[in-house]
Amino acid sequence: MSSDITSKQVQVHITEGLHPECVWLPSTYGTFSEKLELGYGQGVNYNDFIPARIDKKTGHVMGQECIVTITKGGK
Repeated sequence: MSSDITSKQVQVHITEGLHPECVWLPSTYGTFSEKLELGYGQGVNYNDFIPARIDKKTGHVMGQECIVTITKGGK
C-alpha cells in the first residue's frame, strides 16, 4: 500500500462492509508507543500515509482525505 508520502507492506482482508474502492486501517495498530502493547510493532500506522493538510475554513486536520494505491505483493 502506498500514498504520496510512504509505501508499506500490509496483509489485507476483503470485506463486504466497505466500498470496493475504499480501504480502512484500524488506528490501534502500528503505534509508536511501547506502552500500547497490543498495537506496538503490529501492522502499520495509518498516520504514516496521511499528508499534513489543514482545512482552510475550519482549521481541522484533513485526516480522512488520503488516496492510496494497493498493489499485489506477497509470497
